[in-house]
Amino acid sequence: MSGPAKPWKNDQILHDLLWFIVKDIDRTAFRAIDAVREAATDENPNRLKDRLYELQTGVLLGLFSIIDGPRRPIDWPNIYLINGDTGESLSDDLEWAFSEVEGEFLLSTSPLEED
Repeated sequence: MSGPAKPWKNDQILHDLLWFIVKDIDRTAFRAIDAVREAATDENPNRLKDRLYELQTGVLLGLFSIIDGPRRPIDWPNIYLINGDTGESLSDDLEWAFSEVEGEFLLSTSPLEED
């Protein structure tokens, strides 16, 4: 028999969300040591850039899957990235929205281009 959903307080949700993020960053950094070291010694600077890009993107997508995707704990209330003025959700699928903008960005830039 299932009881009523646990009432969540915003500070608890925020703490757990940030905990997941910090844990994911730590795990990702540890697992990437050898790959980053290898990429850093390559003559082509794009290998290191690509590896760093992949690491950051992976952590970000992990965050998105916690917010509105499959990694969100089932007992959590729904949380979204919202417009602070209107309260409307900016996206119900942050991973897809990110992928769309990422593709647009990558098609519009040259390798090693900086702002």
